[in-house]
Amino acid sequence: MPAGTGGIRSRGSQRTGKWYFEVTASATGEGDPMVLVGVIDHSIPVIGLYGTPSLFWGMSLHDGDKRGPGVAASWISGLNNGDWVGGYVDFDAGTIGFKTSGGDHGLAFTSLDVGERYHVYV
Repeated sequence: MPAGTGGIRSRGSQRTGKWYFEVTASATGEGDPMVLVGVIDHSIPVIGLYGTPSLFWGMSLHDGDKRGPGVAASWISGLNNGDWVGGYVDFDAGTIGFKTSGGDHGLAFTSLDVGERYHVYV
């Protein structure tokens, strides 16, 4: 998917509860560093999205960095094309963490803003 052309998000949005989603990495270490997986505010359109929006919490499949409002920090190394990446979100606790083929990497963020969110792969 070329940069900034869009992405995929869950059919419905969530505000509460615990949720899990999984994708297969297919753009690790190459091309556009903005191949993202995580949760995004319901008000942010996926079509034409580029960069890390202010209401996104998750990780880059390109380099394993965690990304969120004001955050772009090294986090997971060693992602390869074909690896699976699973995100687990607890909207009540305001947390999101990730597992990969390499194991559980724990919580990436512990203070998600309360609001309506979609799971997203961009």
